[in-house]
Amino acid sequence: MFPNGHAMRDELSWTHYRLLIKIENDNAQEFYMQEAVKSQWSTRQLER
Repeated sequence: MFPNGHAMRDELSWTHYRLLIKIENDNAQEFYMQEAVKSQWSTRQLER
């Protein structure tokens, strides 16, 4: 899913990635990753 360690965003925590990994649809996963960074979502906000 994230083959290169440098591909991970510094703005997100490991807990964010644990939630994102559960999303099966690649497009949805990318959308939520970008929104979490742009809007500075906490993990609770991402989970909702």
